[in-house]
Amino acid sequence: MSRPQKEGLDYFPFDVALQKDKKLRRPKMKYGYLATEVYIALLTLLYSEKGYYIPYKTSSQKEDCIWYVMDILQGKYQPDANTIAEIIEELVACELFSGDRYPENITSKRSQAVYYSATVERKSVVIDDSIWMLSLSEMKDLSEKHFYYLSKVSQTKNEDNRPTNGVNRPNNPQRKVKESKEEKSKGKDGGSNLLTEEEYTSICATIGQDAADYYLERVAAFLEKKPTATFNVKATILKWNKEDKAKELSKVQNKSVKTYTTEALNAKFDSLKYEDL
Repeated sequence: MSRPQKEGLDYFPFDVALQKDKKLRRPKMKYGYLATEVYIALLTLLYSEKGYYIPYKTSSQKEDCIWYVMDILQGKYQPDANTIAEIIEELVACELFSGDRYPENITSKRSQAVYYSATVERKSVVIDDSIWMLSLSEMKDLSEKHFYYLSKVSQTKNEDNRPTNGVNRPNNPQRKVKESKEEKSKGKDGGSNLLTEEEYTSICATIGQDAADYYLERVAAFLEKKPTATFNVKATILKWNKEDKAKELSKVQNKSVKTYTTEALNAKFDSLKYEDL
C-alpha cells in the first residue's frame, strides 16, 4: 500500500524580528505575552498539518485548533479556551492572519509564501484554490519550478487562447451542448493539468509511489518545455506506465526467442542421432 501524500512541513523559518512586529503591538497590549505564544502555536499547527492553513469552519475544527494551542501552552498560566479564541480574533483583526479567509480558515500570504518555497522540490502538491492567495506573479518571484505554478500557468494560457465567438459565450446553449459532447468523447482524458489528492493516491495504489513520483517528474519537465499543453495528468501517467511495461515485456520476449537460418537448422538435424528422432 502506498504512503499517504505529505501535506505539512517538518520545520519553518522563524522570523527573528517577530517579537518586535508592529502588528503584534495591539494583541500584546491586551493579552501580554500570551498573544505572541498563541501566534507561534498557531503557526506550528498551520505548517505541521495542512502546510499553509488551519481549517476553522466547523465547531469541531475550531475546538481542535483551540485545544491544540491549549496543549502547547499547558502549565500554571495556561489560558482557557475563550481567551485563545479571543486572541485568534485579535490576530486576524491586526492582519497577522487574513481576514478574507477567516473564519473558515486561518492563513496568511506570508505563511503561503513559506509553504510554496518549502515545497518547490515536491513532485506533487495539493493546493485548494479557494484558500490560496498568492498570484501568479508572486509565485513566479518565489520560483517558476513549482508544480502548482506550472499547472496554473498552463491553465491560464489555455483559457486566454479560447475563441471568443458566440458559441463560446458562457451562457450560450450551443456552447453547453458542444462541451457536453466533448466531455463524453474525452471521458477522463479531458484537458486538465491539475492532479487532485485522490488521483495521486489512486495512481500510487495502481503503480506504486516511486513510479508515480517518477512520472510526475516527467510531467513537470514536459510542462516546462510546453507550458500551453493541456492534458489529464492521471490518464497520461497510467498510459506512460502501460507503454513502458509493454516495452520491457517486448525486450524480454525478444531475448528469449532464438532464430535459426536454414543452414543452421539443417546442421541441427544432421547432428541428431536416429535414437533422438
